[in-house]
Amino acid sequence: NNDSLAVIDCAGLGRFLLVRGASLHISGLTIKNAVIQNSVDNSKSGEEYDNENDYAQETTPTTTTSRPVHLDPWSAATASSGGPALLWMCSQNAAACSLTMSNSTFVNNSASGGPNDFYLTGGGGAVLLLLGDGAANPTVSAHLQFSNVVFDGNSLSYNGDGSIDPQGLEEMFVSGGALSVQFQSPANSCAVLFTDCQFTNNYIVLETDTVCRFSGCGTVVGGAASVSFAGSAQNCSVVPLRTTFSANYIESFMTNNTWDFMGGALGVLFNVSATNCITTVAESVFTGNDVESGNRMMGGALAMYFAGADTQNITNTSLSITNSSFTANRNGGSVSGFGGAVSVYFDDTASTAVAVDRCSLYVHGSQFLQNTLKSTGEAFGAAISVLSNRPALAFHTFIADTVFSEQNVNYAGEPAWSSDIVAGNGIGIFYSEISSNCTTVLQNTTFRANNNTGGAGKVYGGGLAVWYNGDTLNCRVQIEGGQFDGNSNGYASDQDQYASGGAVAVYHRLDSTSSEISVTGVKFTSNANYPTSGYSAQGGALTVQFMGDSVTCSIKVLDSLFANNVNNCSDCLPGSANELRGGALSVMFYGRSSYSTTVVSGCTFTQNANLNGLVELGAAVAINFLEDADGSSVLVGSQQHLTSFTGNVNDNMLAFETSEMVRGGALGVFFEGTAENCVVAVQSAVFTNNVQRNSAVLSGGAVDVRLNGSSATNCSTRVVDSVFANNSNTGQKSSLGGGLSFFASNLASSLSVTVARCSFQNNGNTNSGLAAGGGLSIGFAQVTGSLVQVSDSALTSNANKALTATTNAVSQGGAVHVYTNDLASDLRVELDNLMISDNVIGGASAKGGGLSVNA
Repeated sequence: NNDSLAVIDCAGLGRFLLVRGASLHISGLTIKNAVIQNSVDNSKSGEEYDNENDYAQETTPTTTTSRPVHLDPWSAATASSGGPALLWMCSQNAAACSLTMSNSTFVNNSASGGPNDFYLTGGGGAVLLLLGDGAANPTVSAHLQFSNVVFDGNSLSYNGDGSIDPQGLEEMFVSGGALSVQFQSPANSCAVLFTDCQFTNNYIVLETDTVCRFSGCGTVVGGAASVSFAGSAQNCSVVPLRTTFSANYIESFMTNNTWDFMGGALGVLFNVSATNCITTVAESVFTGNDVESGNRMMGGALAMYFAGADTQNITNTSLSITNSSFTANRNGGSVSGFGGAVSVYFDDTASTAVAVDRCSLYVHGSQFLQNTLKSTGEAFGAAISVLSNRPALAFHTFIADTVFSEQNVNYAGEPAWSSDIVAGNGIGIFYSEISSNCTTVLQNTTFRANNNTGGAGKVYGGGLAVWYNGDTLNCRVQIEGGQFDGNSNGYASDQDQYASGGAVAVYHRLDSTSSEISVTGVKFTSNANYPTSGYSAQGGALTVQFMGDSVTCSIKVLDSLFANNVNNCSDCLPGSANELRGGALSVMFYGRSSYSTTVVSGCTFTQNANLNGLVELGAAVAINFLEDADGSSVLVGSQQHLTSFTGNVNDNMLAFETSEMVRGGALGVFFEGTAENCVVAVQSAVFTNNVQRNSAVLSGGAVDVRLNGSSATNCSTRVVDSVFANNSNTGQKSSLGGGLSFFASNLASSLSVTVARCSFQNNGNTNSGLAAGGGLSIGFAQVTGSLVQVSDSALTSNANKALTATTNAVSQGGAVHVYTNDLASDLRVELDNLMISDNVIGGASAKGGGLSVNA
């Protein structure tokens, strides 16, 4: 209790300090080379248990206490593996436990042992702090403060040596390669504070196998430091301030590893309920920390884990990270991996579990650089992972002024036909059960060059993925400002089966009600999806997917830039069944859609592309309704916000004569189920130099709107105050609408198509078969009681040309082509106040240099 700067070299002996009491002050003390090396009890190996009954008889406690007496932390703590330099025990009898430690150093201390040594309480390669005695009452209150303390080269080793889990309860607990803080009783108003501390080169190692009777052996927490709450926790905090964690790790050399690893540097574990608790990381540095070769792996640097049973509350509890950096941390070699740097994990798989209520993740002014997540199974978040296996109520994620750069997910599992999911090469947020009023907000955040390598089955979100696995109600994803640059799903040499959202993916697996996704003032540049031959990709930059029914959901993309984004199946074989949708933006309604709205306004889309797909839809933007749609709408552009599409490309560069169809050189809107009361509106938009080529069937060199379902009723399409210039289709079988194409099939009734106050100039179709509507093509199959109006527009210098001089080349309507393929009744076509001039048609059969109408 002085500042004498004493240096204690234990020279392989331990433990140096064993303290019981309510208050402990240590200053100016160095302890090094303290060692505890317990022998492993192999009196009963796994092979000796001949049946489960025998095993149960051997392991059932003989008393009614909550834990076996011989393994109680207070009766056997001095024999446990942990705390070779210091073991401090503060009992329930103290009104409050208080520890202050300053200007001290713990160097090269180590502890090792087997299953009995690590049952429930084992931990602390240098220091083990036990607070409370395991009783439910009274609660323990503690304030622990570490200031300018260095932990360097301390270690904790677990040696199973073929022995069996002594209790068969999956409760072996290995924690804190340097420091383990364990609250054994319910904790209230407890705080663990680290200020100006250093944790370097500390580690936990699992050396040899343990025979485990159940699915897992136990838990390993905190390669450098761990804070664990065995009972309920209320108003508790863990705060690293200006603290450095460098080159700490957890690693296993076991051949049959079923342990869970949490936090290569720092792990915070809640075993029961948690209320009003917070972990705050401020002005701290995490560099080169690692978790390797476990079962479930959480947080290469930092993990916050909630293990409470389904009846226990997790309320108003959060992780806050401010002005900190996470660099080159790694989560590697796992069966399933969560967070290359940071993981927040709420466990319990019961759908009836008490919801995670008003919990949050807050990140501000921080940097995540070159963190890695390697997995042979599912993987979420190479930088940050948030996963809730419980229902989630009002969970809030807020990330601002933060950079995520060069994160990597390395999928090392089965080849591309596997069903494993990789989500969020930067941030992966996963809600396993029903989600209500949950929000994800990003402000002025940058994602740059985050990607995945390998060939996972399904990959979502090269930068950010938000995955709702259960039903959603009133959930919101909001991105304001910032940039997504050079993020990708898959590499050309090793693609993914399904790749969605090269930068951002928002995925709803079941039904959604009143969900909202808004993107405002964001730059998306050079993001990419690389799918495997025979599979699909959606949204080279951004994808939003509703797999179940969606009711009154909203997608708004405003005032943003999308440039050089791509879906590219560069290894696709000619004729392979690839579908590429939305080279920049894809919105997918797989289930029924009712009164859902997609708005794209004030945005610039330039040089985005779908490449090498058998089906390519929307080189820049694709909005897809694959099931019935009722009252849903798509709105592109507005009078107040000009929207432009320039130089976007759909191109199957492999073998265009085998390609099925390419539609929408800039924008494609597709209704593939029954459509009722739906609206598509394009206003104040400019489409220039968009190109479709190398396909059998092409339509809409700039814009393609199609109602392809079994019927379409009371739907309207309006294109007004827009410019179409230098857009083109080049193909082998048919090309329709060099600028704009509309088509409705199968029992269309009471439809309206309006084109007004538009300009079509220098658009065209070039084809060896049919080329029709150099500027504009409008077509129907089985139409009744519908209206087409084209007015107050100019169509000049558009062209239809023959790709080859064959007798099959047919050219119709150099400017405008209107047609019906089947039964038509009560169809009215109104052309009013048009300038149609200098349009060109060519080919073996050429009709209507300006206008053709075919019924």
